[in-house]
Amino acid sequence: MRKYTLPDLLNGTIDVLEQGNAYTYNLQGIQIPMIQRDYAQGRPQEYRIRKRFLDALFNAVISGDNFELDFIYGAIEELDGKQILIPLDGQQRLTALFLLYWYISNRELYGQELTNMCDLLSRFSYSTRASAREFCERLCSIRLSFDILPSKEIGNSAWYYEVYRLNPTVASMLVVLDDIHERYEQEGRQLFPLLSNVTFYILPLKSFSLTDELYIKMNARGKQLSDFENFKADLIKWMQGKANGAHPLFAKRVVYDGREMSYHMAFSLKLDNEWTRLFWNYAEDNDPNIGKVVDGGYFRFWNWYLFHHFMGITPSYLNSLEHQKPFWERFVANDQERYTGFDEFAKVFENSDVVSKIERVLDGLSIHHSEINELLQPAWPTRQRWHFFEENATFPQRIIYYSVTRFLEEIPYDRVAMQRWLRVVWNLAIDPDVRSSQNMWRVMRLVDKMAVGVEDIYSFLLQPACEEIIKTESSFLKNQLLEEVAKAKLILSNGDWEPLLVKAEGHPLFMGNIRFLLSDDEDVNGFLHRSDLAMKMFSGAGPQGPFAKDYMLMRAYISQVQTWSDLLMMNLKDYTDNWRLILRRNPKAMDFIQSICSLPDEAAQVELMNELIDRPSALDEPNFFTLARHMHEKLYQPADFHDWLQNLHADKGIELKWYENNLYVHRPGSWYDRVMLNSFRNEIITLMIQRFDFTTHKQCGETPFYWDYDVTLYKKLDSETLVANFLSDGRLVFHLLEDLEPSEIQEMEFSYGYSLVESIDGVEPFVDRISSEIFDEDNQESMLFKIRNFMDTQKKNPEMIE
Repeated sequence: MRKYTLPDLLNGTIDVLEQGNAYTYNLQGIQIPMIQRDYAQGRPQEYRIRKRFLDALFNAVISGDNFELDFIYGAIEELDGKQILIPLDGQQRLTALFLLYWYISNRELYGQELTNMCDLLSRFSYSTRASAREFCERLCSIRLSFDILPSKEIGNSAWYYEVYRLNPTVASMLVVLDDIHERYEQEGRQLFPLLSNVTFYILPLKSFSLTDELYIKMNARGKQLSDFENFKADLIKWMQGKANGAHPLFAKRVVYDGREMSYHMAFSLKLDNEWTRLFWNYAEDNDPNIGKVVDGGYFRFWNWYLFHHFMGITPSYLNSLEHQKPFWERFVANDQERYTGFDEFAKVFENSDVVSKIERVLDGLSIHHSEINELLQPAWPTRQRWHFFEENATFPQRIIYYSVTRFLEEIPYDRVAMQRWLRVVWNLAIDPDVRSSQNMWRVMRLVDKMAVGVEDIYSFLLQPACEEIIKTESSFLKNQLLEEVAKAKLILSNGDWEPLLVKAEGHPLFMGNIRFLLSDDEDVNGFLHRSDLAMKMFSGAGPQGPFAKDYMLMRAYISQVQTWSDLLMMNLKDYTDNWRLILRRNPKAMDFIQSICSLPDEAAQVELMNELIDRPSALDEPNFFTLARHMHEKLYQPADFHDWLQNLHADKGIELKWYENNLYVHRPGSWYDRVMLNSFRNEIITLMIQRFDFTTHKQCGETPFYWDYDVTLYKKLDSETLVANFLSDGRLVFHLLEDLEPSEIQEMEFSYGYSLVESIDGVEPFVDRISSEIFDEDNQESMLFKIRNFMDTQKKNPEMIE
C-alpha cells in the first residue's frame, strides 16, 4: 500500500482500491467534520500522551527514520468542486502534524517558499466550530517572532478574540504549539526537509465495504481522547517497532480483505473495523452513553485478557497476587479502563503468541458473538442474563470469560464443543468456595490445563492426561472433577444421558453438582427416580414442602451423624449456601440424601425422616465426653429449639464452639447467643422454673433451653428477690438481690455444682436437694428459713441491724 505525507492530502493524488476497483483521487484539502471531538492532545491530563507522541515525531524527524502514523480513515467528498478528505479517524494525529508543519515552516522557510507552504496548510480546516476554522485560517496568515512562547505571542495579538480563548480546540492547539516550540529550541537544526519521513496510509470510507454509520460509530466516543485510543495507538506502534522480538512476524505480508499488507496493518484494521463493531453492538444494546461503553468495554476486554496471560507467566501468583501490578489493580480493583502507558503491558507482549492468540479470540467473537453469548448462560436460572462484556462480572463469570478465550485460542468456534466445554467449566466455577480471587485463580489454572481438550471435553475427561491433572489436584475442585468424569462416561456410553444430566444440573440449588444422585451401578430409570424426588425435596433456597416444615430434613441429617469429630465440624444452618456445601463436600451427607431419594415416594421419605428424628443418638461417644449423645439429641429431637436456632436471618453458620471447657451451640447474631449443651443445666433450670416460679429473660423463646454463658434466675420473695446464678464454671449460686446494709444475711450464699449431674435421672434429685436446702422453711439450715428468721428478728429488734 502507498504511503502519504500531509502535503499529499492537501494537494496530491491518492490511489485506492474500493470494492475491488482501483480509483485515483485528486485531493485538495482536509476538513475535520462536525461529528468529531474537539482537538484534545493539548489538555493538561493528556500531557504524558502528548509528550510521548511529540517525542516520537521529533525523534523520527531528527534521525531521518521513517515514522508511520498508521491508517487515516475517512470519506472523500466533493466540496465546492474540490475533492476533500473528511477524516473520521485520525483527527488527533493529523492536527498535531498540521501544527508541526506550520511551526517548522515558519521557523525555517522564507519568502515565496513559506507563502506557498502556508497556502497549502490553509487547506487544513475544522468544521466542528466556526472559531476553530477561523483560527486555522488566521494561523496560516500570520508570522510570529518566536521570541516568546507561541501561545503568549498569539494571545497578545489584536485578532485573538475572546471566542478563541473559550474554544477547547484552539486552547489545545496553543498548548501543543508551545510544546513543539520548546522541543524545537532544544534541537537547533534544519528539520523541514525531514518532515516527509512522517507518513500514513489512507483508507477511504468504502474501501472495506463499510457504511457511513459504522465510521460514525467508530468515532462517536465522546469529546475526550479515550484511554483505549491511546493504548491502541501505542500497541500498533510497538508492533511496528523493530525492538520487539516478534517484529519479523508483525512485518510479514498477509492478505486482508483482498489486499496485501503487513500483518500489523491488518491487525490495526481489525482493531478499528470488525472488532470495534463487536463492542459497538454490545454498547448499542446496553447503554445510551455509547461512546464511553465502546471504548471502556473494549479496553476492559484487553485488560482482562492480558491479565490472564500476565498471571500465566508469573508462577508465584497464588502467593503474591496483591503485588502483581498493574494488572492486579485493573482486574480486581475495578480500575479496568485507565491507561497509564504502554510500558506496563510490555512484559506480556514480550510473548509473541499473545497477539496472535487475541486475534483468534476477537475474530471468533466477532463472527459468532450472538451464539457465544447464548452459550455463556449456565444451565440453572440466574437473576439476569450475563453478557460477555459485562462490566461488573462475578468471579465465576470471569472464569467463564477466561474459558471462552482459551477455547478460541485452541480451536475455531464450534457450537457443540463450546457448549460442552462451558457446561463443564460452569460446574467447576460455581462452587460455593469461589468467593475469593485466589480460588478464582485456582479454577482458572485448572481450566488452562484442561483447555487442550476443548475440541471434545467429554473424551478428554476420560483420557490419561486428565487423570494426571486430577491426581495433582488437591483443592476443593477435585471432587467436582471426578463427578465430571463420571458424567462424561455416562454420556459417551449413551447419548440419552446428556439432556437428563443437564436438566438435573440446572436445578437452582444443585447448580451443576449432582454427585449425590449418581450411583455406582447407574441406570437411567434409577437416576430419573432419584432426580425427580430430589427436585421435589429441594427448591433453589433449600428443603421445601414437608422437608422444610420444622426443619425436618436438616434434623434428620443431623441425627445420622456417627462420630464426634463429624458433629463438631458441622454447620447446622438450614440455608442455601450450607446445603450447597453439604451436597458438594460431605460424602456421608450425599449418601444419606441419595438413600432418601431412592425411597418409593414422598410419603415414604417423610415417614423415615420422622422415625430418624425420634431415634436416640447413635453417636460414637469418646471416652472423655460422656454427654455427647445427650448433646447430639438436643440438636435434632426438639423441634422448638431447632426452630429458635434457625430463626435468625443471618448468613452465618450455626456451629458448636468450646469456651472455657464448655461446649455451646452458637446461633449467629451476637457473641452471647449460645446455649450450653454439655451438661444438664437446661433441664435443671426448666424444672426449677416449674417448681419454684423462677423467671429469666434468657429463655430461648418458649423452649426449655437458655442462652448465654451465665444464666440468671429470679424469684420474688416478700420484700427481697432471690437470685439463682448458673455460672459457666459449673456452679449454681443462690443469693439475695436486695440491697441491704452489710450483714450476715446479705452475704449469705448457697452454692451447688450443677455440672456434677451426669444423667437425666440425676436432675430431679438435684432439684429436690435445692428444694430442701433453699426453700424448705421447716429446715432450719435452709436458706429461706434463715432469711425469714433474720427478717423477723429485724422487725422485733431493729437496733440489731445497726
